[in-house]
Amino acid sequence: MRSTSTIARAAQVVIAAINTVFEDDTRITLAVIPARGGLAQAVGELGPEWEVGFDRLELGRLLDTIATALDDDAPAIVAVTVPDVTDDGAYGLWAWHLADGTALTRDEADMLLGEGDQYTGGEYPHPLRPDAVTDLITTSVDETARDMLTACLATAA
Repeated sequence: MRSTSTIARAAQVVIAAINTVFEDDTRITLAVIPARGGLAQAVGELGPEWEVGFDRLELGRLLDTIATALDDDAPAIVAVTVPDVTDDGAYGLWAWHLADGTALTRDEADMLLGEGDQYTGGEYPHPLRPDAVTDLITTSVDETARDMLTACLATAA
């Protein structure tokens, strides 16, 4: 059975990823890629209030997949893509190891890149710091996402 603190940790991962990458991008895609296979992702679109809105089901599946990887202590990658402002159709990628928040090396990230995409996280290899997340004060998400993530954070033991 999943612990409530794992659900809170999954929310912290999502919030930390958004806070690390988001800079008024029109679109942001969060994904978790477990080593055992599968993929869960949530695509966010920038709204008129400068807040990112996510589909509730996509965000829920993403949180559940992250929590499962954390519960199982399974290797997984957390990835975020945003449109590359310097190239139409290309994306900038940021990616970390879920277990310790370290940025992927350029070689590790190559498997995630599409043609023309840039590994932005390789240029700015900031660690993902979900343990530093306590609230959503600096997170630009819409009310639906804010409510979901706040509820998950509230389960921390």
